[in-house]
Amino acid sequence: MQEYLLDTNIYIDSYDRYYRYKESALTAQVRGWANEDIADPWIIAIAKELGLTIVTEEQKVPNLGQGSPVKSAKIPDICDDWGVRCISRNDFFEEVKLTV
Repeated sequence: MQEYLLDTNIYIDSYDRYYRYKESALTAQVRGWANEDIADPWIIAIAKELGLTIVTEEQKVPNLGQGSPVKSAKIPDICDDWGVRCISRNDFFEEVKLTV
């Protein structure tokens, strides 16, 4: 089995752009999502750089950034703004034609 290691240096730029994005575009109410210890920004940065699709069960936050009191942005919110394809698990199953 071949193992793959990611060279994180190539994703640092995307991560940095994400970090600047969240500082300027997200309201104070949603900044908890952007905690440096959370993997979400790395997942999004890697997907953006490699042209990958993210599969998640997270749902978009309605009216994000429009002054509504929300705790955090979700992966689909950032993916939409960044042009990263993001689908649900069921959409993924349909795409790979998984049947039970």
